[in-house]
Amino acid sequence: MVHILPGRPAGKPDQMSPIDAAVPGLFVAVNGLSSVAREAHRERTPFITMDGADLYVVLEGRIRLDDLLSIKQRHANDTGSCYHPAMEII
Repeated sequence: MVHILPGRPAGKPDQMSPIDAAVPGLFVAVNGLSSVAREAHRERTPFITMDGADLYVVLEGRIRLDDLLSIKQRHANDTGSCYHPAMEII
């Protein structure tokens, strides 16, 4: 079963506070994302993604979860892409 939680409140971006507009959703795909999904959200995305490999790196203690999420959010803000694997970060 997949649960999709909105990362942003309803409304137009100009009606949101700067904080609400900057908070992305988090999509966790333990088995990874397909190339089709990565391509569909590579230029503009309302969420960031994590996969099983990202979780494994965090559980191994190679990077803190909050640091990983911050880096992924910065990447999404800079590039528009939802995908930034932890193995490219560490």
